[in-house]
Amino acid sequence: MDKFQLIVNAPFYLVALCLLVGLAYALLLYYKVKNPWPKPLSRVLAVFRFLIVSLICLFLLAPLVRQIKRIFEKPAMIVLIDNSSSISLAGDTVLTQKMRQKAIQLQGELAAENYRVELLTMNASNEEVDLQTLDFDVSSTDLDERLTDIKSNYDHLAGVVLLSDGIYNVGRNPTYTPYGFPIYTVGIGDTTDRPDAYIQSLRYNKLAYQGNRFPLVAEVMAESMPGAQLQIQVFNSNRLLSQKTLEVKGSNFYSQVDFLLDANENGVQKLDVQIVPLAIEISTANNEKTAFVDVVEGKESFLIVAEAPHPDIKALTAALTSNQNYEVDLFIEGLNQLKEKPYNTVIFFQVPSVSRRYRATLQNLTEKANSAAYFIGNRSDVSFFNSLKNLVYIQLISRADDASFPIYNENFSPFSISADKTIRFSDYPPVEVPFANYNIYGNSDILLYQRIGNIDTQKPLLVTGKKDGKKTAVFIGEDIYKWRMREYAQYESQEAFDDLFTKLFQFLSTREDKRRFRVYPVQNEFFENESVVFENELYNDIYERIYDKEITLTIVQDSITERYVYQISATNSQYRVGGLEPGIYEYSVSTTLDGESVRETGTFVVKNRALEATRLKADFNLLRNLSANNSGAFYLPEQVSELSSRLQDLPQEERIRTKEELLPVIHLKWLFFLLLLLASVEWFIRKYYGGY
Repeated sequence: MDKFQLIVNAPFYLVALCLLVGLAYALLLYYKVKNPWPKPLSRVLAVFRFLIVSLICLFLLAPLVRQIKRIFEKPAMIVLIDNSSSISLAGDTVLTQKMRQKAIQLQGELAAENYRVELLTMNASNEEVDLQTLDFDVSSTDLDERLTDIKSNYDHLAGVVLLSDGIYNVGRNPTYTPYGFPIYTVGIGDTTDRPDAYIQSLRYNKLAYQGNRFPLVAEVMAESMPGAQLQIQVFNSNRLLSQKTLEVKGSNFYSQVDFLLDANENGVQKLDVQIVPLAIEISTANNEKTAFVDVVEGKESFLIVAEAPHPDIKALTAALTSNQNYEVDLFIEGLNQLKEKPYNTVIFFQVPSVSRRYRATLQNLTEKANSAAYFIGNRSDVSFFNSLKNLVYIQLISRADDASFPIYNENFSPFSISADKTIRFSDYPPVEVPFANYNIYGNSDILLYQRIGNIDTQKPLLVTGKKDGKKTAVFIGEDIYKWRMREYAQYESQEAFDDLFTKLFQFLSTREDKRRFRVYPVQNEFFENESVVFENELYNDIYERIYDKEITLTIVQDSITERYVYQISATNSQYRVGGLEPGIYEYSVSTTLDGESVRETGTFVVKNRALEATRLKADFNLLRNLSANNSGAFYLPEQVSELSSRLQDLPQEERIRTKEELLPVIHLKWLFFLLLLLASVEWFIRKYYGGY
């Protein structure tokens, strides 16, 4: 039974006053007043008038009503329908129709019992679906995520009935997760071994350099078609680039097909890899995959200028070339020629030197390069280096050297190195540094400090900053090659050393972006069912963010052009575009700053996920294991009635929960009708007897 409580937050005398007003009103009309109706009826009408007036007065005190309702909740039985495209690809309309029929049968039979039946699909929404209009077009299947989502959203759950082919292609294997509720599975799909050839995956580098050749590996699978000849072809804009032929050996065939392709054209290249369809295949939707390779003009170039060979140079070169986007040239006068080409960063190793060579070269290269790095050692001309005023002034105390260990500066902000790598710095042997005091120029940032013996000092070992508007770094020390050797000896890798110097030179070679209008996709590649997200940045003359500008975005693919107009805000600087088909897109973004039109352009790629077409043979073993591990059972479509009977026989307990509401009295409709009834009866009786 529901509980009802009246709450009046008013002094008692006001409540009493309301009752007295009602009583006075009743007495005025009916006490010792000659009326045309019988006296007992006057008493009844007086009560009516007392109640009407008293209740109306009490309403003026805004009383509240606390209602505690008891709600009887049936246990939920979820019928989860796998509406992924592997169902429709494997059996055309036959399997999809069977899926609908069995779901309708389960819904009707279970709803007749004490269950609250809900139909859900593999879509992210937990809204119920219309089976008649349900499309089997979901591009990927993550059974584990869907079942976990149901667990989070339903707390009075009797179980889940999963109608599926048992194929998952995203996320974890669901058989390894205990979900905490019974899972009954109905296997719908084709488990027969039917001839099918498909490309399982493509392996390739997303970046290639123009004029070079790059590898592409296609992993080819073939089932139940021994002896068949497969022809694998690679196309670019419908132009055949390469093809190879394979003979299928055995019923479950796997092979890697290697292609070596030319990177001739600059820009993002779409490469379609396909198996020429054969008539015996169950499906040809999985015969093709697409690769997108960004062909760029050239690598970032670094030049090391040195007076003589040194093991440190080899260590630096090895660290830099661990990044495939970097190339390193070495110039030692008398050993090789200086190449006439632009360099992103010039590394002066113990240059300027005490021999006073390279001084003219140093100035020339510094002016041409985007950034510079100096490594100070025993052969460095410290006096000449100090005259350049590069970040740090070295005041030599004597010609002797100190042995310094590196200490990583946790407060260094231009870039970061993960803790699992910086911890290795403590194992590095000492390097030789000048016995000196140091003065730091301007707003330089110290990446590494010196530890002399057991004393942590504030002396710099590696400094970054700017000189004449160009990024600069200064490393004060020699024999860093020992760091790389020690790390390999202890960890069998040089990840920390390589990460330190790769990030250092990446920081140096990256130019500062001074544009006031920047729009760019948050990533270069998106899948077809994802929204393409653009980040927007607008700045005023003093580089403060602004948001009140209208931005026009134009997206072009082949002959199709889409145009969008939007504004950003301080809480949302992104714009999303959905529903794009797979392909290479060009975009153009424009706005107006200070009365002038500014424009940004670029490209992005939308890829076809094509996961559902890769495997079409149903996996009923996975469904059996999933049910066995979660207190359920596996059934075939023709056994759905048995499943319904089993679920009907299970103990079904309604859960009782209470719901408390605090409402103003005027929200109780029955009180309004009570007043209306009382007033109407009083009016009718008075009129009937001829009263006023």
